[in-house]
Amino acid sequence: MISNSDKYDKNKKNMIFIGSSLFRNGAYKNNSNIRETGIKYFKKIEELYPKSEYNYLFKLHPHYKSENSIDYIKTLLGKEDISDYIVLNPSISWENMMSIDYYNILNNQNESVFFKKDNNKIILILNCFHCKVPLLFYLQL
Repeated sequence: MISNSDKYDKNKKNMIFIGSSLFRNGAYKNNSNIRETGIKYFKKIEELYPKSEYNYLFKLHPHYKSENSIDYIKTLLGKEDISDYIVLNPSISWENMMSIDYYNILNNQNESVFFKKDNNKIILILNCFHCKVPLLFYLQL
């Protein structure tokens, strides 16, 4: 994590946003339609999935450097203060993060951020910006 890791609450569900590669080269700054669509989208998501119940995590494409990812998220949310949002290191691939996390919970280390165990199932809740709908995955043990 690169920002606000102290905000992670293991008792909350996770809302994870990925898929920022469509907005390379400043398109999120230069295109007001993209920016306004993103702001409206996140406002609606926060109504449906309140931050009191969900950790909001952002995993940007490795194209983004850490300092650029903070700027990108501020612009996309339309907020200068993003201290309630957890920003994951964009230089680490999503697949590597998930495989390490999955290994941790599979081996009963109880240190997983992305996965939860429930009734002998491993559950991952993922919301991808490209899809614009929450995706729920159940992995049977």
